[in-house]
Amino acid sequence: MALEFRGVSESTPDEVWQTERPPGGHYAAAADFALQYLDGPGRCLVVASPIFEVYELAERYRVTYLDFRRPPVNGFDYVEGDACALPFEDATFDALSSTCLLCHLGLGRYGDPQRLGADQIALREFHRVLRPGGSAAIMLGPVAEIAESQALGTAHRVYTMRHAAAMLEQAGFSTRYAAVWDTRGERWRRPGEAINVDPALFPDYLSVYVEKPTCNT
Repeated sequence: MALEFRGVSESTPDEVWQTERPPGGHYAAAADFALQYLDGPGRCLVVASPIFEVYELAERYRVTYLDFRRPPVNGFDYVEGDACALPFEDATFDALSSTCLLCHLGLGRYGDPQRLGADQIALREFHRVLRPGGSAAIMLGPVAEIAESQALGTAHRVYTMRHAAAMLEQAGFSTRYAAVWDTRGERWRRPGEAINVDPALFPDYLSVYVEKPTCNT
């Protein structure tokens, strides 16, 4: 269960696009995570990730990039669309990557309409467009050791590990690996290490490598 639309308001519909890899931070960490687990070849859908991630994955996949905002650069296949209603047939892609979309989706921060449960809807769409046996690297967003997941106004959602795992399972994914990025320490936390307890300061970020099972169980 998640608490929605509480706390401070934040609106950045004209936020600058991240076209070049930063020297550090969670965006670079998420791209490294995707590159570690998504090794090609085939078709890869990248959903609303920083643009530099598209370029790097395009070295091993035929990439399609989807966002509801039009990026300021080209050189790749771009589709304008809604992550909650992906404009693709079932089982179109071999792989999928998405960085820090789910924690924002449906909160209205980037000019998108407010929509309860948009993150769960998008996960089901990710699952639908992956072929059976396909894989995804997803940075869901901030995670903390709190009682339940919550939305900090329109800024972003903060997940609990338990809720994130349940969302992925409900969408039909099998989680193969999960890792937490320590923003303050600029490193991946060790398995079993305590995570952030304050959702408002120095958020940790959760990345998962998941697969779509080859058959329903």
